[in-house]
Amino acid sequence: SDNTNQEVLCGQPLTFGNDLIVPTHSPTSGWIENISFNSDSDNTNQEKIKIVILSDHLNKWIRLKSIKNYKKYTPNSLIKIIYQSGVVGLGGAQFPSFKKLMLSINKVHTLIVNAIESEPCITSDYCLMKNYINEILIGCEIVGWISKVKEILIVIQEDKTELILKIQEIIKNKKLFKLCIIKKKYPGGSSKILVKSLTGKEIPYGKHSIDIGYLVFNVATIYAIKRSIINGEPLIKRIVT
Repeated sequence: SDNTNQEVLCGQPLTFGNDLIVPTHSPTSGWIENISFNSDSDNTNQEKIKIVILSDHLNKWIRLKSIKNYKKYTPNSLIKIIYQSGVVGLGGAQFPSFKKLMLSINKVHTLIVNAIESEPCITSDYCLMKNYINEILIGCEIVGWISKVKEILIVIQEDKTELILKIQEIIKNKKLFKLCIIKKKYPGGSSKILVKSLTGKEIPYGKHSIDIGYLVFNVATIYAIKRSIINGEPLIKRIVT
């Protein structure tokens, strides 16, 4: 390919997105060593692109465009930034966050922030909240501003006592926020089960939580949204257990 040996910087977009695929960004700086295509085993109509980058070990970033006051931007402008930043659902499904936000405008009244880790030994969301709770709350406010929700529910399991006390203290003067503490049991982290256990409402077959007024985001996705808007940072890394 003509692009082989081309220099790339950390955070530089490598691909274009489309209606359901977000752009992919370089996770480091260096040179493009190889670009290859192979057909997707799940869907024969699609080709998967594979880009091999030889790192220069300098981790040089592109210039990031940070935003101080996101409320000066329209919801659609913010959604566009989230799309360009490559943010997808980090709870497992990797559904593009821009798409979920577009579907939620004027349709939801409540944002549910899913910090439930019901699988044994998984602690990445807990560590994220312990270290970055203020950034996560800003991410919640950004999503709330975009989708015009009336309430933001942060859902956490009862065994995270220290974190519960910390969050309660921080949100006590924030009117939109409410902390919901639920029992630790599998598979409580599934969005459909979560909505039912919090609200008593069942999501009809073939529908999504948005259809009954609830927007559900994993806490790591909320953090990625904050980083994309406030810091101008694309999604190239995440915390893992």
